[in-house]
Amino acid sequence: MNRHRFPRPLLAAGLALAVWSLFTWPLPRHLREAIPCTARNTEPQPVRAMAPGDHLQLLYHFWLAGDMAAGRTPLWHNLYEFNTGDDAARFRPDPYYLPFSLVYAAAAALAGRAFGWNLAGFAALWLALLFTWRLCRRFADADRWALPAALAAVSLPFGWIMRLGGSPTGFALCFVPAVWLGLDRAARDADARGGWLAGGALFLSYCTDLHVFYFALLAAPFWGLLAWLQPSPLPRGRAGLARRARAVAPAALLGALALGVSRLLHAHLAQSDLAAGRPLSEVAVFSPRARGLLDWRDLGAGNQIFVGLAPLLALAAGAALLAGRARREPAARRPAATALLLGAAAAAIVALALGIHGPFGGLLFDVCRRWIPKFDMIRQPAKIYCLMPSLGAVLLALLGAQAGRRWADRRAGGLAAAALAALILAEYRLQIRPGLCRLDREQPAYAAAAADAARAGRAPRLLILPLWPGNSHWASLYEHYVSLYRLRMVNGYAPAVDRRYVEEVFQRLQSANQGLLDAKQFRVLRAAGVEYVLLHEDAFPEQVSPFPVGLTLQRLLHHPELELLRQAGPVWAFRVRSAPAASAPRGADWRPYLPAHRWELERAVMTDADPLDDRSASAGRFVRLSRADSSLLVRPRAPTAAAPALRWLLRLRGAGELTVEHTLDERGPLPARLVVETPRWTWRELPIPITGAWATCVLRLQYASGTVDADLCALAAGPALRPVPGAALELPPPSFFHAGYTDLNAGAVVFRREREPQQVIFYAPCLPLEDGAYRLTLAAGSADPAAELGALVCRAGAGVAGPAPVRAGETTLEFVVEDAWPARIEFRYSRAADMEIRGVRLTRLR
Repeated sequence: MNRHRFPRPLLAAGLALAVWSLFTWPLPRHLREAIPCTARNTEPQPVRAMAPGDHLQLLYHFWLAGDMAAGRTPLWHNLYEFNTGDDAARFRPDPYYLPFSLVYAAAAALAGRAFGWNLAGFAALWLALLFTWRLCRRFADADRWALPAALAAVSLPFGWIMRLGGSPTGFALCFVPAVWLGLDRAARDADARGGWLAGGALFLSYCTDLHVFYFALLAAPFWGLLAWLQPSPLPRGRAGLARRARAVAPAALLGALALGVSRLLHAHLAQSDLAAGRPLSEVAVFSPRARGLLDWRDLGAGNQIFVGLAPLLALAAGAALLAGRARREPAARRPAATALLLGAAAAAIVALALGIHGPFGGLLFDVCRRWIPKFDMIRQPAKIYCLMPSLGAVLLALLGAQAGRRWADRRAGGLAAAALAALILAEYRLQIRPGLCRLDREQPAYAAAAADAARAGRAPRLLILPLWPGNSHWASLYEHYVSLYRLRMVNGYAPAVDRRYVEEVFQRLQSANQGLLDAKQFRVLRAAGVEYVLLHEDAFPEQVSPFPVGLTLQRLLHHPELELLRQAGPVWAFRVRSAPAASAPRGADWRPYLPAHRWELERAVMTDADPLDDRSASAGRFVRLSRADSSLLVRPRAPTAAAPALRWLLRLRGAGELTVEHTLDERGPLPARLVVETPRWTWRELPIPITGAWATCVLRLQYASGTVDADLCALAAGPALRPVPGAALELPPPSFFHAGYTDLNAGAVVFRREREPQQVIFYAPCLPLEDGAYRLTLAAGSADPAAELGALVCRAGAGVAGPAPVRAGETTLEFVVEDAWPARIEFRYSRAADMEIRGVRLTRLR
C-alpha cells in the first residue's frame, strides 16, 4: 500500500511546478511579461518582443473567450478578424479552447495576459502528470514505478514542442490519460465514474484541440479492449459484460455528443481549403524521418518524434526481463501480453507519425488516409504522437514494476526507478531550448486609429498589410494588436480559410501589398467600413512582393487617397480620405528597386529540355534549349504591380535564338525574339509590356535556333545596376529587404535589440551586376560605439567576402563578380545594441 504525506493532486502540483520550471527556464523570471514561442530557440538570447507565431494566435482566442465571458464582446462573435462590415456575420459558435481559456481569463484579470497564458500552461501540465500517474498505477502496483513513468511521459519533447510552440495540442495532451484512465476504470471495474471521466475528457479534448480529440477517439476502442483483458473482480459472463457496458455508456454518450457538435460547428470547413483533404505534397513537408527518433540535431518536424536512448534501453531491458519471467512463470504471461500489445501500438504510432516516410513508403499512413474518415485532413502526421506520452508511460511503468520484482529491497527498486527518471528527464531537457515572446501592451499606431475612429463616432475597421490568404503566422501580430483596442480587421489568421475570403478579400485587394489601391478597391474597402490601412514594415518577407517593403511604403506615403496618421516603430497607420487629395510626398524616392523574385530555370516548367550539371550555374544546374519543342515557362506566385522599367532578367549563354512570349492576365501571348551570342554567362533584359497597374506576368521561352543555355530568371524594375569602373551607386537602406523600421527623416533603417531576431535581417537577394571588382561600404550608427552590431557578407557565386564585423561607422568589403553571378548582400544582426543602417554604397573598382 502506498501512503503519501500529501494528497496525490497536491504532490502532483509540486512535481509539475518543478518540471515546468526546469523545462521552461527562464520563463519563471518573465512570468508576467512573456509567453513561450518555441521549444527550439536558435538564438543566444531567449527573449524577444512580439515574435510572430501560433502562440499569439492561440493567445488571441484565449483573450476572445475571456472577453466574451466578461460581456465585452458578444457571445460567440469573433468580431475582430475576417470582418467585412457585418458584425452579425461573424457569429461563430465555438468552444474556444475550454477549459484553458477560462483559466487564462481568470489569471489574466489578476496579473495580465502573459501570466494568464503561463498559468493555463502550467495547469495543463499538472493535469497531464496527475492523470498519467493515476493511469500508470492501474498497471503498476507501486508509485515508485508509476510516478517516475508519469514524470518521463510529461517530459517527452513532443509535448514541450507543442506547449512552447503555442499549439493547442500541448494543452489538450492532459486529456488523453484522463480518457484512458476513465475507460480502464469503466471496463475493468464497471465504475460509472470512469465512464463519465472518459466522456468528459473526450468532450474537453474536442473543445481544446481537434487533433487530440480525433486520435483519442480512434484509440478509445483499443484502450477499452486492453482494459477488459486485465484482471478484474467482475465475472466474465453476460452479467459482468452488462455492468461494464453500463459503466462505459457515459463515455460513449459524451464522445458521440462531442462528435456531433464537432460536425455541426465545423460544417464551414466544406467551404474552406480543407474540404478536399490535405494533398500528399503538403503532408510531405511535415512528415519527419525516422532519424528524428534519436537524433539531437535540429530537424524541424523530426524533433517532434524524439524518443531518446535512455527510455529505449530501459524498455528493452524491461521487456527482456519480463519475457524471461513469462517463460518460467504463468502469472507473468498476462503482463507480457499486455506489454506486447502496448509495444505494437507504440510501433504503429511511430509508423503513422512518419507520414509518407513510414515503413514501406508510408503504407500504413496511406491505408489510413484511404479508409479512416477524415484522416486525409491530417497535415502534420507527428500529431498522432499525442498518444505516445500516455502509452509510453504505461508501458514503462508496467515493465518497471515487473522487472522490480527481482529486487527484494523495495528501496533499491525505488532508487533505480528514480535514477532512470532523472536520466530520461536530463536527456529530454537537453532537447528543449525555450524561446520567449515578450508581449506588447500597447501599439501607438493601432491606438491612433482607434482614437481617430472614436472621435468620428464609428467602429474602427482596418486593412492590415501585408495581406495574406488567411493562413500565415505573420498575421498573428495583427491579432494581438487588434485585441488591445478591439479593432475590426478584414483580414486574419485561421488554419482553415473560407474560400469567400480568398476570392472576395485577398484576391481583390492583393495589390495593396505592393502599394497599389485603385478606385474600385477603395469602393470595396468603404463597403466593408474600412477607414484605415496599416502596414507592418517588419513583417514583409519575400513572398509578399517582387520588391522590398520600401517600394510599398513609398507608394502608400504618396497615395492621394491615404493620409499618414501615425508611425509607431515598424507600424504605419493611414487614414482613408473621404475624397482624393493632392498628396504631399513623404520620404525620398528609394531607388533602385532591388529584385527579390527569382527562379532557378531547371526547376521551372520545362518541355523537351535538358537540365544539366555545371558548377558555373547559380545552383549547380542549368537548362539547355536545343530542340524544336524545347521551352521553359516561368509563372510568378502572384500578380505584379507596374513599376518603372519593369523587366525580366535572364542569365543566359550560347549561340542561338529564342522566341519570348509574354502573357499578361491571360492576354497574349505577346511574342518577341531574343538572340544570344556569348560563350559566357551574361544578363539579358526583357521589358515587360504591362499596360495597366497590375497583371499576372507569365514568361515562356521557346527554342528557335542554335543552342541556348538558361540558368536564372529574375524580376527587376527601376534603374539598372551598372556603375562604370570608378563610379559608385548609393543604395538607400529602405530599398533592401529588412526587419526594423524606416526613419523617414534620416533615410535609415533602425533595428532594436529587444525586437529584431539574431539573424540576417537586412539583405539584397539578387543583384545582377556586370563582371568586375566591387567595394561595398555599409554605414551604421549606434549609441554604443564599441558594440559589435553584426556581420556583413557578400556572396557572388562560389566566392564569399566576409564576414566583416560591423560597428558604428563604415564597414567595407571587396568582392569580385565573374560570369555574371548574381550578388547577394547580407547583414546578420547580433542584437548587441540598438542600431541603424544609414547608407550602403557600391563602388565598382574595375
